Amino acid sequence: MTLEIRPIDLRQAGEAEYLALHAFQNRMRAETQPDDPPVPFEERMATLCNLPPVVKVWVWTVFGREKATGRFAGYTEVTWNPHRPDLLQQQGTGVFPEFRGRGLGRWLKAAIIQKVLAERPEVSKIRTGNADSNALMLKINHALGFKPYLSRATWQVGLDKVLAYLNG
Repeated sequence: MTLEIRPIDLRQAGEAEYLALHAFQNRMRAETQPDDPPVPFEERMATLCNLPPVVKVWVWTVFGREKATGRFAGYTEVTWNPHRPDLLQQQGTGVFPEFRGRGLGRWLKAAIIQKVLAERPEVSKIRTGNADSNALMLKINHALGFKPYLSRATWQVGLDKVLAYLNG
């Protein structure tokens, strides 16, 4: 399989990119948060298209796409804020299940970091987040040299259990 990589400006992306990103993020959400419903397309579009002008964050988004079919295979994104010029924030990275096991996630992540570092030489550190349950991404992050920096836990409970406790 031959894949291409190209940057996408989320503020100016086309419908195909928005639909692919939406489908991709909902699929990844279903894997990592199976109890949560998918995000409606309109809600995601509002988030992506209506960033206020005061937000001074540069976004580099890269999709891996299968050349033969045009299908999206994977995605990664980084953000950079000129108010913190030394810091690059690695955002979401993921690969559709049918394209996994080929090193695409590592390739996407490394390619976008190389591109941004060439454009923003003032960057001296990169941060990323990772669920402890995502062994594949943990492996990629360790291979790229990431080390734990900050840890947090996200807790969730069904409303029925809270109400049972409160009424108990």
